[in-house]
Amino acid sequence: MRKIISILVALGLVLALSVIATPATATVSQPVIILTGNCACMPGTYDITFSTTTSLTGGVHCLCIEFPAGTTIPSTGTAWSNGDITINSIPVFGAEVTVTGTEVCFLAPVDIAAGQISVIFTANAGILNPCTAGTYKLGVYTCREPDSTPVLSAPYIIAPCYSSYTFVWDSSPTYPGIAANFVPPFRACETHAFDLTFEPYSEGCNAPCASPVDIVMSLIASPQFPCADSDPVAKVTLNLTGPAGAWAGVLTWNECEDDEPLEVTIYDNMPLAANSTYTWQGLIHFDTVGEYTICFKVVCPGGDAGPCTPPVAPDEESILFERCFGSDTDQWLDAEPEEGYCSANWTGDADTVADIEDATTANTIENDDGITVDFQAVPSGGCFIATAAYGDPMAEEIQILRELRDDYLLTSPLGQALVDLYYGVSPPIAEFITEHPNVKPIVRAGLLPAVAMSTVAVNTTLAEKTAIAGLLVLVSIAVAIWAMRRRGRGPGYS
Repeated sequence: MRKIISILVALGLVLALSVIATPATATVSQPVIILTGNCACMPGTYDITFSTTTSLTGGVHCLCIEFPAGTTIPSTGTAWSNGDITINSIPVFGAEVTVTGTEVCFLAPVDIAAGQISVIFTANAGILNPCTAGTYKLGVYTCREPDSTPVLSAPYIIAPCYSSYTFVWDSSPTYPGIAANFVPPFRACETHAFDLTFEPYSEGCNAPCASPVDIVMSLIASPQFPCADSDPVAKVTLNLTGPAGAWAGVLTWNECEDDEPLEVTIYDNMPLAANSTYTWQGLIHFDTVGEYTICFKVVCPGGDAGPCTPPVAPDEESILFERCFGSDTDQWLDAEPEEGYCSANWTGDADTVADIEDATTANTIENDDGITVDFQAVPSGGCFIATAAYGDPMAEEIQILRELRDDYLLTSPLGQALVDLYYGVSPPIAEFITEHPNVKPIVRAGLLPAVAMSTVAVNTTLAEKTAIAGLLVLVSIAVAIWAMRRRGRGPGYS
């Protein structure tokens, strides 16, 4: 028994001595970063706050900050001065700073008590942020941690050094509702309106150029005539009104001579602020059928490319942003019905035609699309019952019914037969409705179920259609069960 007690006592002493001999470890909490000057490639002041569970002895224990890849750190040596780094507002000696890659280690200048610690790399430290914008983390550890594993900080953001821009061409002034940056075929020999917007797609800290910029337009043309023509010249007339005033000019392309883009500076020395948007209202006229590519670019004057862009020679220029827009110009034909007729149906590719679905007016078609328009004789009252009832061929309800016809009915023989029947019986009914306005509300009410069903068919996905159908089936079953139960109660129950 005494031997057992002696062994236990000896084990206890060994454990006690091992605990006493184990050095205290410093547990670092997750650092929080306040970065003043967070532009990519630019100097930043880093305020790093964290806490430790043990004290740091001055001149003995060190702190290490591991910056993310891409950060530029001055090398060890005379690059560091006293006070470039502070810990709890106490200057760190520059001679005691060691740099390895992107890791900076330094000795505590004085004893630092356990608790919250603030390490600041001042602007004089000369630390440059990574040149790639994004979210970053840095690591912190102390020399009292045996494994020296950095504790990663909360994320901080490096913003783009300068604002990146793009050009957006908007043809909606000519074709309302058309998507931005889609340049539709233009009619040759006619003037078309558009909006040209120069806008940031990546917002940064600075303007890309330290001085005003130049806006340059270029043209590449492929007119549809051979060089044997006596005058193989295509002309594009452009008018712009915008932030730098108005500009107007004519670009002349000689098919036999020109093989390089024609360039013209449309704005000289236009001020460009960071994250600003500029819009021009434009008019463009093509005098010849063909294919055209128009490019707009922003040019920074030589030797002044801004704080984040490598400078160029004074006699050179730096193209900052460029975007090109291509468009075809075609000869167009108008299919106009004679008096007493209106267009009843069409076939072919109508994707690029503005008002192809307006069957009660002249249909504007592009001959290259191979569109065929069918006409039928009608009374003066109108072509369709629905059109006569709503009084406006562009009414939303009419558009829904047209979509149902085109997308569903005309795609099957049965649907085509129903459409033909509708066309056959519509004219006299439409004439009656037009001559008796008091009937229109009644007809519109009668069309509500058809419009509602068409809306469901046209504006819902397959999953939504399935859900609606399922709901209708459930409602029908519920009504049937209710009717059966009501009938089962006998005539005396009411």
